[in-house]
Amino acid sequence: MRSHPEIRVHTCCNHISEKPVASSFEHTQYKTDEFEDWIGAVHVFGPSTELALLCKNGYIRINLNIFGDFSMVRSFAFQKYKKNHSIDNVKIVLKKQNYYYTYGIFIHSKIEIRYGSYRLEAAYQYSHYDSFEGAQRVPTLNDFHLVDEREEYQFTLSRLVEFPGSRFLPTHHIWIETEVRHIDRTGFIADDRVSHAGGNTWLFLRFKMPL
Repeated sequence: MRSHPEIRVHTCCNHISEKPVASSFEHTQYKTDEFEDWIGAVHVFGPSTELALLCKNGYIRINLNIFGDFSMVRSFAFQKYKKNHSIDNVKIVLKKQNYYYTYGIFIHSKIEIRYGSYRLEAAYQYSHYDSFEGAQRVPTLNDFHLVDEREEYQFTLSRLVEFPGSRFLPTHHIWIETEVRHIDRTGFIADDRVSHAGGNTWLFLRFKMPL
């Protein structure tokens, strides 16, 4: 899919690699001028891999997680669908709450590089959701198929600032972080080929002090 860059590390570095399996839960909710969204996803099962290259002045850490998902997803195309279609016989939960139950895949990759007081992170997430049909307690006449996709790109640059403590208290560490995050969303209702796409970009400035 993409070429892998070569990483060269001095022989003084230590190498740590882990390949366990994992599961987790994630809830995402936000509202912008471009779109409103929420997703509740159970990452049921999948590999979680970390590769760490440790050096005297820093490290390089690479993470990759791939999960099979069971989720509740707000349909991104349903608002557009309702403008020109009757919704009398659609899924009840979709009609009343604008979400539906799905199965899908979740991919999250991240690389983190630290050297001295600086840290750089780059992350990418991709989710693909397909609706369940024929699983409602009350059968629906218009039980169409829905698909939603979400992509997120994130870049963070951090600077460590140290404030000396007293002889009885440890030194305080504060990270100043600047982050750019971009999210793309697409939705698709298959029976009438109704689709919708949108994106948004955020810029964050944070101060973090580990306890």
